[in-house]
Amino acid sequence: MGKVQPAEWYNRYFKKKRDSYKRSPSESTVYALYRDSAEWAIKQNLPVVDVGCGPGLLYVELREKGFTGVYRGLDFSSEAMSIVESLKVAGDTKCELVKVDLETIKSFSPKRRSCFVVCETLEHLESDLDILAAIPVGSPVWFSVPDFDTASHVRKFASADEVMERYVKLFSVLVLDSVPIKIKGKVFHRYYVGVGVR
Repeated sequence: MGKVQPAEWYNRYFKKKRDSYKRSPSESTVYALYRDSAEWAIKQNLPVVDVGCGPGLLYVELREKGFTGVYRGLDFSSEAMSIVESLKVAGDTKCELVKVDLETIKSFSPKRRSCFVVCETLEHLESDLDILAAIPVGSPVWFSVPDFDTASHVRKFASADEVMERYVKLFSVLVLDSVPIKIKGKVFHRYYVGVGVR
């Protein structure tokens, strides 16, 4: 298993891969996650809070799909935030970026009711349960967790049952699905996607 990595580790990672984020999210190996989370968020007809926004793949996907609502991206990597800033649509006053260490957050307090997307984030943090618990009760939530390990993953899941066992108590409603990640047509890894109401 990997370990929790500091902001500097992510800054180096995103700096090294910066040019790859100038391309459309559809070229990412995990595009299905961003496509599905964007489509889900648009249907909520609410402001979107992107918890652990990284380099802004969800932001770009939302704007490409015509979402003109409020987007709030949260992350602790200054390099990731600078990538999102560089991808912002000119004059987009509804994109707010907040640099925050998610491991220390006690509550999310959006100015208005919002939906929350937590894509490719929970597996990187020891405080995954606290982060989900900090989302206001009644909020729609979309999250993903993987079945594989990396240097920055502190957990992985072998089945949907494991995911349900860990997270179901934090939701009034929770439905799980499985999204295969394919490379050259072959399933490489799998993400478990949870959609529910906090």
